[in-house]
Amino acid sequence: MNVKKFRFFFVVNVLLLGFVICCNCANNSANEIGNVKESYDSLKENSSLQTSDLILPDKVYLVEAPSDRLDFEEIYLDEGYTYYVHVELVTPHNVTNIDISIWDPDGKRFHVFESKMFYEPEYGRYFDIPFGAVDSGDYNFSFDSVSVQNYNLYVRIEQGPKCLHDKIESPENIISQDCYRFYDGKSINHYKNLETDTSYKIYIGRISAIAITENSEVRLDCTIYDKNDVEYKIYGNALLETVDKVNQFNFGTAISGEYNVKIRIYCSVNYVNVACAIYEDFKISEVQNVNDTKAPISSPNTIEETINEVKSSIPLEWLIGITIFIGIIVAVPCVALLKTRRRSAPDIGIKK
Repeated sequence: MNVKKFRFFFVVNVLLLGFVICCNCANNSANEIGNVKESYDSLKENSSLQTSDLILPDKVYLVEAPSDRLDFEEIYLDEGYTYYVHVELVTPHNVTNIDISIWDPDGKRFHVFESKMFYEPEYGRYFDIPFGAVDSGDYNFSFDSVSVQNYNLYVRIEQGPKCLHDKIESPENIISQDCYRFYDGKSINHYKNLETDTSYKIYIGRISAIAITENSEVRLDCTIYDKNDVEYKIYGNALLETVDKVNQFNFGTAISGEYNVKIRIYCSVNYVNVACAIYEDFKISEVQNVNDTKAPISSPNTIEETINEVKSSIPLEWLIGITIFIGIIVAVPCVALLKTRRRSAPDIGIKK
């Protein structure tokens, strides 16, 4: 009786201990998940300080004659995004000239717009000037005006899509994208690991506007090098499309490895921003190299080899269970048959 009581209390204590451990683990996991969630929420709040707390201009401003200037300083822009500067006359006046410049965080000036503005006809009333940010940071915007009369100007700066995404049919297939600031003659190396026997689309596009009073012609050289430094010339002093278009071409790979898309830009302006994106288009083949030798065909296995292979592939526990099961199936009919024979055997009168 004492032994039974001991076993009973021992089992109960083990179950209680296991229950306490499980509850403790669950509690720790919940606390850990809560801590991770708090850290994520905190990170989210801190990261949103960069953009949401720095409101982009969206207001009507008085511009006085004969000349005036609107300055917007320390406007935070995110790297790799296109921003649109919208200017619109909201009073029935004409503007002799309005000039817009942007300074990036390194103090480099981009002359993005210069033109007359007029209320009628409507096409001269408002303009949208795109600008792609190469670096995250504070940008300065200036609007210089020359006019005969005072007027009101609506200014709005808003964030658009990621650079080039509005020019690519399926942006989710982009595997590599970067934005670069160029001056005349500058070159960059855009590296990316690519798979063999795959067709990629490569996009190169200007992402910063150039004032019409400047020479807006931009040209480029483009050469691709595979991991063995094999050279593929793509463009040589070719015209780079305007800011609302993009240069693109397909490139099929023969080997896997790191590829270098080398781009050189020629321009008359001080600086121009250009983006390069690599887009995975489609697989060209199933990647079967005909030069690879095929493995020799092995001779058919004998029955004994096949049995041994089957034995080695079955776990020991399964093998024991199968053996016992088959033994039971064979033994039961045999025992039943023997009992039946004994009952039906004739009595030949032999006495014990």
